[in-house]
Amino acid sequence: MKKLIGTVAVAALIATAAFAEISMGAWLRVLAAPVAYDGDGIVSGMTNSWGWGARVARVDINGVSEDEKVGFSMGVFNDAYKGLSMGDNYVIWAKPWDFLKVSFGKWDYTTFRGDLCYGSWNWIRPNNWIFNDEGLTFDQIGNQNGIQLEITPIEGLLVMWNLPLHGAWKEDDKCSHEWVLDNGKFTPVKDMLRYSDAGVKYTIGSIGTIKAGWEGQNASYDDDNDKNKYGDVNVAFDLTAVDKLYVTVGAKIGIANSDYKENKDFELLKVALGANYQILDNLKVSASFGLRTFQTKYTASDVTHKPDFQFGVGVDVGLTDSLSLTADFRGVLYGDREEGNITADGKNQFSFLVGVQYNMSSNGYIGIGFQGTTNGCGFPGSFNAYKPEDKETSNAFCFAVPIAISCWF
Repeated sequence: MKKLIGTVAVAALIATAAFAEISMGAWLRVLAAPVAYDGDGIVSGMTNSWGWGARVARVDINGVSEDEKVGFSMGVFNDAYKGLSMGDNYVIWAKPWDFLKVSFGKWDYTTFRGDLCYGSWNWIRPNNWIFNDEGLTFDQIGNQNGIQLEITPIEGLLVMWNLPLHGAWKEDDKCSHEWVLDNGKFTPVKDMLRYSDAGVKYTIGSIGTIKAGWEGQNASYDDDNDKNKYGDVNVAFDLTAVDKLYVTVGAKIGIANSDYKENKDFELLKVALGANYQILDNLKVSASFGLRTFQTKYTASDVTHKPDFQFGVGVDVGLTDSLSLTADFRGVLYGDREEGNITADGKNQFSFLVGVQYNMSSNGYIGIGFQGTTNGCGFPGSFNAYKPEDKETSNAFCFAVPIAISCWF
């Protein structure tokens, strides 16, 4: 009987392999700093570039039918301190026609996101970011758990609509990024529509891509005080017409009613741009800039908030076939309020990185660097003991000596 069961299992596996493909992959980057200064003392720790622990192992699994009409994606993360957790993707999908893809679940959906990543974004990211390098010119829309429709009626045109189907975020668990059902209740249709994302993008040959999108109020942060924030409008253009040059520019406009604006320091407008240029085969330069403006005054505290600014420049130099140097300098200039600056003691914050990387094989590298931040800016995770209300560390120069390992399969 056992032999029969084993034979049937092997036959089923062979039959499945003949009509479908199951593939596995992974991408990882972890940084350990045996020496760092957080404004209060010498510390050590290990983290991802984005904080949230240290993801030292992962498996991404993808299945697709032979005719590429149906499939699924999932991931498993293993954190050095928190153990196993779900990955960025957990989704089943179908393509009944070539122009339509229907997905249930959640993608780590980056198709519309406007990125310009360089320098310290790929090391231990300092805490002086207004806008991330990922999503610099266009937010990451369409990555909510629910229904996602992607329509490609003609070549170069993509239309996306994401309808979230989840409950409220557990109020005491916002840092875990775990979606939970609100007592098992289904999502009201009005909330599904209110929280939905939609976007359209068109690629104009080799010239570039124009994008527009609506980002509904994110259900994960829903409460009674936020129900008058409708969402944000994103627009952007990515220029690719010039050889070895990439330019991206975008804007975001906040949409809310007057009741919301009277009780919130409301962000009216964000404008950002970035570019990188491959000057030589072994020399690339990058730069970015952004600003955000606020409504003139909000009634709740009768405060005026002037614009905030962010800028950065970076360079990547190939020293040998395997060894490279990267460096950047970043700054955030916070706009004053009537009662003072939004940072501790009214300080603007700057950061820098110098690092070297040694590439191994074609799928990994190891590197070491030195990073510094001013005015108590600090770093995420294990290295950031600084708190804005802590006057002793608010003026501190913080630093870290990160060792980076990254691999992809």
